[in-house]
Amino acid sequence: MASGSAVISPAAIMAPNPIRICFKESKYEFLKALRFPIYFVSTVIVPLMFYVLFGLVMGRQSIGSVTAAAYLIPAYGTFGVMGASLFGTAAGLAGDRGMGWLVVKKASPMPTYAYFLAKLVMSMIFSTIDVLMLLVLGVAFGGVHIAPIAAMKLVLTLICGTVPFYSMGLAIGYFATPTSARAVINLF
Repeated sequence: MASGSAVISPAAIMAPNPIRICFKESKYEFLKALRFPIYFVSTVIVPLMFYVLFGLVMGRQSIGSVTAAAYLIPAYGTFGVMGASLFGTAAGLAGDRGMGWLVVKKASPMPTYAYFLAKLVMSMIFSTIDVLMLLVLGVAFGGVHIAPIAAMKLVLTLICGTVPFYSMGLAIGYFATPTSARAVINLF
């Protein structure tokens, strides 16, 4: 006769790893953003298009010893960081709030900070893609000569700039309605 006792594995008893949870939430937040082509176009392609138009095609003049192609890399890099941070955070948060998704997330055993950390990581990833693509375009087609250390400082500075715009996106996402969040973002 078989006994009715169940065997519980040690893995079932252990508490979930918060780092693993944050990593998975970030991964799925990034995949969710990739599934919306308008997000990718508005945050990555639009700054690149402006840079190609104003920095490469029309940017033959220089400001002192700095060419317009070199000058516009940090300018459009900032534009891309702002777009990735504000649209990725504010519009997503307002939409999740409007659909009741935040209530479901709070009811789940996932820590609340994992949701917000995932949005920050996703904004930083898209910001990094944008800045690196601008650097590649500038060096390859704009004749921009930048030292590797200076390029690394530029990338790190712009990526660190994600945090204040992400914070602004959190405020907009909480106070704006899902239908007005994009309009409020465009005001900024």
